[in-house]
Amino acid sequence: MTPPDEPALRETRIGAYGICICDDRILVVRKAKGPYKGLYDLPGGGVEFGESPTETVAREFLEEAGVAVEVKELVGSFSLVSVFPADSGTHLVELHHLGFLYRVNLAAPAPIKEDPDGRDSLGSVWLPLRDASPDKLSPLAREGLQCISSQGSGISLRRRAQ
Repeated sequence: MTPPDEPALRETRIGAYGICICDDRILVVRKAKGPYKGLYDLPGGGVEFGESPTETVAREFLEEAGVAVEVKELVGSFSLVSVFPADSGTHLVELHHLGFLYRVNLAAPAPIKEDPDGRDSLGSVWLPLRDASPDKLSPLAREGLQCISSQGSGISLRRRAQ
């Protein structure tokens, strides 16, 4: 079924995400669904009730990439609006995504979880920075790399996703 032109569902999500760069590679997850389907995205996700954003980042790295991280400093925040087809294909979803971007380091060298998680990830991968072209990255991952390249200047972003 072709989705209607007007979104049938509007959502607001608050999330926290980590940027882990090691040996000129960035740790990313390949998205299986949602607005970033097929793109590389930063590990992270929704802040659960009672959880701090830094706790969210640590939990999400364990869940999505299978590695423990040390959450360092806040390097940016974002506000993105995306419109995408629902998984059912029956309607459009309009998502207002608010979030925090943190620089993280691996707590210890460890292999990453490369297998799909059965939900929204096709697995994690160390993506060489030279291969991190904008067409392969989610808007969030692009903004995260911009924050890091700006020396963590606390850039606040407000963009409408394309």
